[in-house]
Amino acid sequence: MRMFLLAVAVALALTRATCEDAVLWSNNVDVSASSASELVAGESVVILALDDFNLASFSKAAHAYSSNPADQQDSSVIAAIRAAKYHASEDVSSLPEAASATVIKASNWDQLNEQFSALNLKSGYTGILVDAATLELTRVKRVADDVDFDPNDEAPKPKKLAASPSPSSAPGGVTLKNGGDTPVIVPRWGGGEDFKIDGSAGSCLLYFENITIVVLSKKSIGGSQKAHIVPLGLNKDTYQYNYDCEKKADFNVSKPFVFTVAYTTTAEYKAHGEKPDSLTIAPQTFTVSLTFNVTDGFLLANATLNGLKVTAGTDKDVLPSDASVDGSAIHPSAVPLRAYYGHNFACGRTQAIFFNATLSDVYIGLVFDNIQIQGSGIKATKDGETPQFTRITADCVGTFSSGSWMGIIVAITLASVLMFGFLMLNSVQTMDRFDDPKQKQIVINFKE
Repeated sequence: MRMFLLAVAVALALTRATCEDAVLWSNNVDVSASSASELVAGESVVILALDDFNLASFSKAAHAYSSNPADQQDSSVIAAIRAAKYHASEDVSSLPEAASATVIKASNWDQLNEQFSALNLKSGYTGILVDAATLELTRVKRVADDVDFDPNDEAPKPKKLAASPSPSSAPGGVTLKNGGDTPVIVPRWGGGEDFKIDGSAGSCLLYFENITIVVLSKKSIGGSQKAHIVPLGLNKDTYQYNYDCEKKADFNVSKPFVFTVAYTTTAEYKAHGEKPDSLTIAPQTFTVSLTFNVTDGFLLANATLNGLKVTAGTDKDVLPSDASVDGSAIHPSAVPLRAYYGHNFACGRTQAIFFNATLSDVYIGLVFDNIQIQGSGIKATKDGETPQFTRITADCVGTFSSGSWMGIIVAITLASVLMFGFLMLNSVQTMDRFDDPKQKQIVINFKE
């Protein structure tokens, strides 16, 4: 077993940059003969998702390099791996969704061991220990209707959803429709809505994968800022929605459009990072409304957040007590959610939209991950059933990203140093201070 742990540690040096580390073990399945993606589809599979997991942290937790027997006081997870008949390590880029698998998410080893011990598992299971980022969030990619793909490469259509039998209401009396599980798609295909991309129905679209809650201490602004983030959406949260946009099939619109999403967290979420108990988001439903003005494109004009409650934890410097939000954003127009005429907007992670909380010294913000917005002129598939974004997109990252500028500056610096050295070498001249132009020149014949 010690050789296996040492091999796991050495494998860290060979890990591909595009993949995450994974440790596999089982008593009845030879995990070395199958990949993690194949094992997920099997029976009695337990997936342990640990924040920032890698083989280095695994080796440290397992005391792989220690020869002192006193150090071999294994935690429940490490002990289970040691006791397994088969174990292996590999690199994985993502894990497909498996409805039958048991998934445990934890932010540190102590929390992971506690939850794993509570399962009280028998020996006949297959375990997979991965980084939490490896778990694949199911996403149906929307593409333009004028791009030709092989039919086998197209993403499957989302499952049709039955219309909500008893629609609920959002603040302001807005009637909400059932949206199903995240990611959030507004309007949701098959959710009791008939899409006719002919100008007879609203032609706007909203998509985002999940929301990240940001809690910021006002006192820390201008200095060493103190904040915590809580990513949502990892436990198949649900949502309801409504939208109001102009009924036109082109971009010639002038009416503001609004998206309203009632987001329901189905589990408790803790702060991300080394202090997960700093604050928590309990299971609850809160409503987000985004209003966009239309001029030569569209831009965020207002945002409201109602019903969000954040429970205080161990970090009293950031959140002294429980806080909630019910109101409008502080400076919504300062958040660059905008697109030019004829474009849609897309962003991997937006800037935070901040709101005043019930605590005077706290701001609470919303960050949308992998969001895409189109205010009008949406397209559809050839069957006319599924709405899609058009292909002309205004991304929140400009032509030159931070990485691009870093590469450009480094290249210019190296080129300048090279040019300076070349010019210095060209300026070198032979010394002629002892030459006498009045004397006869020395001539050396070829024969000599």
